Amino acid sequence: MEIFALLLLSGPALFLITRAALGQNNHPKPGWLKFFLSIHIIMIILYVIVLVASEHNYYLRGYRSTSILFLLMTLTGVIFWLLDRREVFGSYFRTALFVVSLIFMACSGILVVEVTHDYDKQLFYEDEKYRMENTDRGIMATCHLPDLFVKHFLYERKYTAVNEVGVACFGKEDVKKFRMQQTSEHEVVVNYYLLNTEIDPLPEMLTIVYKKPK
Repeated sequence: MEIFALLLLSGPALFLITRAALGQNNHPKPGWLKFFLSIHIIMIILYVIVLVASEHNYYLRGYRSTSILFLLMTLTGVIFWLLDRREVFGSYFRTALFVVSLIFMACSGILVVEVTHDYDKQLFYEDEKYRMENTDRGIMATCHLPDLFVKHFLYERKYTAVNEVGVACFGKEDVKKFRMQQTSEHEVVVNYYLLNTEIDPLPEMLTIVYKKPK
């Protein structure tokens, strides 16, 4: 719990110390300020759109793409506020944006540690069309099969296993290879070719049906 709190506070604290050390600047270059403020607001809007789209099973294409977008959104805010070192509480808009940026920095501290510690921890398999990924990253996460993402041009759709009841728990190190076959627009059959272990014998091949929520 103490480590979690430290990670939450480290990002905003480092930013505030850096901003204070640079000193107040009442005459920043307006061109750069407008540029980074515009980029920051665009990134916020884009991130909200991505979150809303994910509720309808449309995801930004790429492994950890939403996390990377969040970090870029935070970075543009950091650059803007380091360039614009005028009084923060001059207007409601500046105050609200500053507080939101601090919240982003707090969350980014945890996210950076998670991403850099083991970037591909949840990634089971990926090619040009498919990705197998364990999306349940919580501390209390239960053991279950990874989700299947089917890639399109700029987005991807998530398919979930429908017949995993009774399947033994295993990790990506237990899988030798995958083979996918899309049987319909809403269904993909995935064959898991597994490695047998002496401690917990697994079948050589496991066939799982994945379906896209309608």
